[in-house]
This record gives sequence, C-alpha cells and structure tokens, in this order.
Amino acid sequence: MLKPVDDAVLVEIQKIEEKTAGGIYMSENVVDHKQMEQVEGTLVAVGDFAFFDLIANNKSYPKIGDKVFFKRHSGILHYDDKNNKVYRIIHDQDIYACETDMKVEEVLNG
Repeated sequence: MLKPVDDAVLVEIQKIEEKTAGGIYMSENVVDHKQMEQVEGTLVAVGDFAFFDLIANNKSYPKIGDKVFFKRHSGILHYDDKNNKVYRIIHDQDIYACETDMKVEEVLNG
C-alpha cells in the first residue's frame, strides 16, 4: 500500500467500470475523468503531518476508516491493479467533511 507523505492522505474511491450497463466500453480518458469527478471515499492512510493544524488546536479531524468528502478533481489517481482498487492522493485541506454518528450538538461543540 502507498504511504502518503507530509500533509497528503490516501482515499479509496469507488472504481468506475470501463463497460457501461448497456455494454459500451468507455475510453481510458473517460474513465479517468469520471474517477476524478468523485467527491467521496474512505480514508485509508495519512501522511505524518496530515491534519497537524487540527490536532494541534484540539479540533476534530477524520480518522482512518472514515467516509470523507473532498474537493472534486483534487489530487492524483492511483490504480492498484493487484487489488483491483482505485485511490486518490490528496492534500488534507481538500477534505471538507467526514461522515459521523455524532449528534449535531457534539459536532458543533468539537
């Protein structure tokens, strides 16, 4: 598995199939474009300085395994053909939210 460096994070995203439901094959460029349009995934690894500013200020931050929502077209794609997975390597600041089971009051109070 890749280990992000500095403030980068590794997010697993849904793999877009090359073949549509109607049986048409999309070009590699179209598949890559659709992969970069995705805005949600699962946080699987973080660099040593990821979320450093949030941690230093005792703020909440996404943890490995959290579903995160990030900036469209941010970062770079990485295809792990061996495990049939697709990842985006993005900066921690490109993550705007994470899914949580906390109540609204707990989220607002930190």
